[in-house]
Amino acid sequence: MKRTLRDFLEHEVVFEHLRTIYRHHLGTGGYDRAEMVDALVAHFESSDARRTLTDAIDDVEAEALYVLRQVGGIAPRDWLCRELAARGDRSAEQWRRTLSKLRRRHLTFLIGSDTAYLPDGVADLLGDRISGRPPRLPHDVIPGASAVRQSVHGLVVALLAHVHQTPPRVMAEEDRVWKRDLETLGDFFLSYLSEPAAGSMSPKVIRGRIARVIELLRRLGFLEKRGKRLYVDFDSWADWSRRPEIERQSLLLSFLKDHYENIPLVLEALVDWREAGWIPLAPLTESVRYRAMRPHFHMLRVRAQTEAPPEVPGRGWVSVCVHLLADLGLVYTGSDPDGEPVASATDSAIDAWSTLHDAKRARRKRDEPKSGRAYVQPNFELLLPEDASVEQHRSIGAIAQIRSLDRFWSYVLTPQSVSRGVEEGLSAQDARETLENVVQGSVPANVREAVVGWACTAWWMDGDGDGFRLAAERSVRDRIAGAEGVDEVFAADGAGLRPLVPRAQADRWLEERGIRVSVEERDPPHELGEKARHEYARALEAWARRAEHSGEGTPQGSYWENAAPVAPLPETARDPR
Repeated sequence: MKRTLRDFLEHEVVFEHLRTIYRHHLGTGGYDRAEMVDALVAHFESSDARRTLTDAIDDVEAEALYVLRQVGGIAPRDWLCRELAARGDRSAEQWRRTLSKLRRRHLTFLIGSDTAYLPDGVADLLGDRISGRPPRLPHDVIPGASAVRQSVHGLVVALLAHVHQTPPRVMAEEDRVWKRDLETLGDFFLSYLSEPAAGSMSPKVIRGRIARVIELLRRLGFLEKRGKRLYVDFDSWADWSRRPEIERQSLLLSFLKDHYENIPLVLEALVDWREAGWIPLAPLTESVRYRAMRPHFHMLRVRAQTEAPPEVPGRGWVSVCVHLLADLGLVYTGSDPDGEPVASATDSAIDAWSTLHDAKRARRKRDEPKSGRAYVQPNFELLLPEDASVEQHRSIGAIAQIRSLDRFWSYVLTPQSVSRGVEEGLSAQDARETLENVVQGSVPANVREAVVGWACTAWWMDGDGDGFRLAAERSVRDRIAGAEGVDEVFAADGAGLRPLVPRAQADRWLEERGIRVSVEERDPPHELGEKARHEYARALEAWARRAEHSGEGTPQGSYWENAAPVAPLPETARDPR
């Protein structure tokens, strides 16, 4: 949600900083917060103040503000300086000084000690001054969504967090996600997946990409259909998130090899051409076509009259594979100066390929990067930097609702999100410790108290035609069971409490004793995750077996080993599809 200048000054700026801004623009004074906010807003809304503000920005500062705004207005400062330095002759240190000047003039701000922030309200004040795109460099590849963020986890982490909080409905007859829920997912991920260099990407294409990733996650054992909805299996999600990056990526790659015909051929070609950098889609398609026909070459040598199979991958199919691999964090996408789509294998994909398929090459041991910690806001927002670990995303996703994706991924804590984590086995203490372990610095007192309070909220569950049951966190359930007169209102029923009186009367009884009840009803608990965990265990077993052998015993020159890079076929031989 876009924040106005008034919202920013009222809720996001501490009093001492607000007074500094006030005195910088309006002189001495400033003792009441509301009066300072009103005066600053009135000042900046005047045409003279806006003109003075924009005229004072030179071209170098405008470029820095433009790039910062393009990545959502918030980014690690070191990364921003490196990106700006890559565009021209100015060094990263010079750009750091430029950002410091903008900060002293209160146009950019600093979160923590290393994160640059351009509020929406301040960006609106500058208007057209920072709306022009910086000049493109010669031979400059415009990176797509996957490469811009340099994310190690692709779409998988965001999708798991989103589905965990809002399980989509599944059609009973076709076993697919409902079109309306798929459209909702597409709207959420539209800006995250769109390729800016490839023009506007249609919502239909985005929905197709999400549907393919959901299908893969279901087959891998992350998602399971229960009733009419898809739910995340918490154990599989947690196990995958705790593994190092190379293991996560090689597990995905191993599963693709076993269950998706020809898709690994695209990554095989990109790994073979890793020294060439960005590969255009046209030669990549021809290389994939060659590799797809390779198993038939022996028959062609023995029986010359045998025809090659006509069904070979075309350009559209290769493009779909490239985006699926990008969504899994195995490929970067982009466009060259002529607008031609290009792709490149990620470092983690090359390492994963080496681990699974190359017995001779010494494997590189890469240290896991230091993970950035979350920033928590008094308004219950959590900002996780791009370099936050997958396990941190999983921990926060268990109790918070994912809200937006960019350089900083934002989550918001709500009563519903916290109580969902409690339903899956977390206690109030667990929820509080999750925040303290992930957040940088201290958790605001109002956030800590609210999370503990929400975790101590009971909720009603539909008994699947057998009335309602009251469920709650363990300490709250013990508190209810020990209350005076509880035998006249509730009877123990498994892990829940069955009301002996009308539900409205039970609510009043709980309210009189200070026990909050969530307004949201939950689906009845089932024996969760058996099928999903079985599929995930099978995938782990296959991956471990392949990683252990690492290509040993594979015939020389076969499908997975010693595949030499293949030059593109002549232009006339290309399939027009």
